[in-house]
Amino acid sequence: MKPLTALITLLVIPVMLSAQPEDQDYTLDTPRDYTSHPARNAHYIEILGNGDLFSVNFDRIFFYSKKVKYSARLGGSLIPNHIHLEPSLVMEQNLIFFDGPHHFETGPGISWFRRKTTNACALGSPPQWQNSLFGMMRFGYRLQKQEEGFFMRLGLTPILFSRNSCETNYTLKFWGGAAFGVSF
Repeated sequence: MKPLTALITLLVIPVMLSAQPEDQDYTLDTPRDYTSHPARNAHYIEILGNGDLFSVNFDRIFFYSKKVKYSARLGGSLIPNHIHLEPSLVMEQNLIFFDGPHHFETGPGISWFRRKTTNACALGSPPQWQNSLFGMMRFGYRLQKQEEGFFMRLGLTPILFSRNSCETNYTLKFWGGAAFGVSF
């Protein structure tokens, strides 16, 4: 019992001696001025949209003025397909219009998917991994205040794609999505 008491005493005394000195200044840092340093980053989850079922994303506003902003997005997901997890990657650039928290945004993007599929060109072929690249365009609403906090996107994301790797014909598919997260 004595060694345990000695060990506790040796650990507690240095902590007590290193307590906050009396002359310590307890003032808080000055708060952030969001008019000159607005929240430019956002983390969010998009349901549907150009990430297929869902995607986890990071968005950064690189150019910021009162009426027009320029942002870039990078996101990805893992979609379960039987025993496989199929990865996807989403990249997008947007122009964001209007002042205040409510914005209209538009811009092009690309989506890359890796899928385990049968080769439609050769009948009876075994399943194999196939890379798919889609072009898309976003037309949507964006809720992002200058301050940190809640972030939301609603949009129409038409996608231009080919049905399989054998075809050179492309189809336009109307698609949409909703995203929710935080800006900082």
